[in-house]
Amino acid sequence: MFYAEHNPPHFHSVYGEFKATIKIDDLGIYEGYLPPKALGLVVEWANIHKKNYWIIGIVPETIRKFRK
Repeated sequence: MFYAEHNPPHFHSVYGEFKATIKIDDLGIYEGYLPPKALGLVVEWANIHKKNYWIIGIVPETIRKFRK
């Protein structure tokens, strides 16, 4: 995850020939496509790691706002 990228906060997922950008807030697909089974696995993984990627994505954004 790259916190300096464009909004919304997201991560990228690749499954074979399929690619998708997944929004962190609701775990919906922002761009691209994943087959339903792959999307289910991604959502399951994201829910397990949700605390970690919120910290990675939101803390640097907050720091950047305070520096302005």
